[in-house]
Amino acid sequence: MFNTLPQKILGLLTLYALCLSASGFILEHFFNAIPCTMCWWQRYVHWALTIAGAMAIVLRKPKKGLFLVIIFASVGLYIAAWQVLAQNGILELPASCGQPTGKVFDNSADLLAALNAGNVLPPKCDEVNFTILGYSLAVWNIVAMAFTILAAIFGLTRKAKA
Repeated sequence: MFNTLPQKILGLLTLYALCLSASGFILEHFFNAIPCTMCWWQRYVHWALTIAGAMAIVLRKPKKGLFLVIIFASVGLYIAAWQVLAQNGILELPASCGQPTGKVFDNSADLLAALNAGNVLPPKCDEVNFTILGYSLAVWNIVAMAFTILAAIFGLTRKAKA
């Protein structure tokens, strides 16, 4: 099924996007990294990358899939860069990201009561409340999306050996 370089790279990038999606879930639910609005936008990109890659594999259109990967990953790179620049006070946040910091709940009963009352808000997008090796998750998403774009370009432009 994965005979050509574009097919192999698309398969690896699809698996990579699935791992990015899973890592967001794990960080949120096991390490209490509550996502802000822009974090959700970046997750939507990870999901789009996974779906586009899987569909291109099933339809046997690896080059079209890699092209879609470049487009979606570029959107993810843009969102992540915007968030990092906002976190450093260089750019303004979108209007949907200006809510007050969300509350972390100690138990599910308090969370359910707050959800029923409509009192749960996401954290502000410019607040860094979770880091890995000193960098925000938005910074790591810049790295992930840049890698994705470069790998997809490599898969599209590399000539097959005769």
